[in-house]
Amino acid sequence: MVVRIFILAFSILALLLIVVEIIPSMWTAADARNAFYKKEYRTAFEEMTGKKLSKKDQRLYEKARLVASMQQRYDAYTSYTALQMPVEALDSLLSGYLFWQQEADAITEYDATTETDAVKYQILNTLYDTYQLTEDDVRQINALDDYDYTVRLEELTGSLSHKNSNAQQAGSTAVTGDADTTAPTADSPRDGTQTEPASDAADMTQMQDILPEEEID
Repeated sequence: MVVRIFILAFSILALLLIVVEIIPSMWTAADARNAFYKKEYRTAFEEMTGKKLSKKDQRLYEKARLVASMQQRYDAYTSYTALQMPVEALDSLLSGYLFWQQEADAITEYDATTETDAVKYQILNTLYDTYQLTEDDVRQINALDDYDYTVRLEELTGSLSHKNSNAQQAGSTAVTGDADTTAPTADSPRDGTQTEPASDAADMTQMQDILPEEEID
């Protein structure tokens, strides 16, 4: 009798474990797949993160990661534009294209070309329509070192001329002595401290990368 009770209790416990562990995982995977096919890539990625996945779902997870990472950068461009932060907005688009370049092998491996190309062309169209930058221009800018990259972005967004104008105005205000003393002009030699990079490409990527697998070497 005692043995029967033990076996019954063990069976009930096993059933509870199945209900608690396996069934929710099945529903999560199904929800993630549905989100992916609805093009809700970030939702699909988040649903699958940290879960034990089948080989098929692992491929879907990687595809969702790649597309969501690019989409996140385009969304950041929209947000920064609304906040009137032009350098950061442009940096978001450029880093989105750079991510596509750096993840080219993974995109091919996980058959994510169609999905990532859709975001890539969205980024390139915006870069051309807003900044008149071609794809070759984008590649050249992304190849610059951090300082030159920042200066180039400031030039493209008009932030550099605005800085120079403010510096010139401040110099005029600070002038003392004779009336014929002239203030520094915008083409005065740069002393290394005149302007400070408004945005660093690596810092910007870190700000946007809310997805753990997204970090770019």
